[in-house]
Amino acid sequence: MRPILESIVGVAAVVSSTAIAVIAIGQQVERPPSTGRSTEPAIAPELIIGWDAAMIGAVYVAGPRQARVQLLVFVDFECAACAAYDSVLTVVQEARASDLSLWYVHTPLQGHRFAFAAAMAFECAGRANRAKAFATGLLAQQDLIGIKPWAAFWAEAGVADTVAMRRCMGDPSVRARVEAGSKAASRLGIGSTPTLLVDGWKFVGTERSAEQLLAVIDAIANSPASAPLGTDEIVKALATARR
Repeated sequence: MRPILESIVGVAAVVSSTAIAVIAIGQQVERPPSTGRSTEPAIAPELIIGWDAAMIGAVYVAGPRQARVQLLVFVDFECAACAAYDSVLTVVQEARASDLSLWYVHTPLQGHRFAFAAAMAFECAGRANRAKAFATGLLAQQDLIGIKPWAAFWAEAGVADTVAMRRCMGDPSVRARVEAGSKAASRLGIGSTPTLLVDGWKFVGTERSAEQLLAVIDAIANSPASAPLGTDEIVKALATARR
């Protein structure tokens, strides 16, 4: 039996938002978890025009907000590949802590029962400045989503006032932010989770190693903001790093 108020609130949020979320996501799918370094050719990097429109549904996670390089991760908290890739993102963020601003974009997928409610709980954790800890805890305990109370996840992430978090879950602006992320993902043609935009350069997360992401981040950080890199420069940066 689902325990307490938070689970009930989470289910209600899913039920009330399912129609909207499904329309927004369209045919997005979850990537299969990576089993190691791939030997298959990775999808070529693609620059997404208007990528910053996704910020309307993004939650700040770590790094200087105005850093030279902005990394947006489209994430679903019930996505097994997202959980498997979280350690890679942690390595990347910690290695470039002063040059990189990390954001997670709400992208709850159709068919994941608690994904929308989890995104709402994450949005609330972000408003309490505990987004990174909450995301890491949630991805590490995916089997408990929908069973373990949101209050327990918040508390483990260091949120002091879980009562305020419960109120946050009922705030219409929280649901609107999650829906905005889903719609932005659909408009930008994001077809799977996790998908990364590194200053607008699109990468399927499970196909890129930490070394490759760091090489791309360094190339962008060392280039003039007035002269954005082209595809050849991004491909060259990828080629310098191991998959």
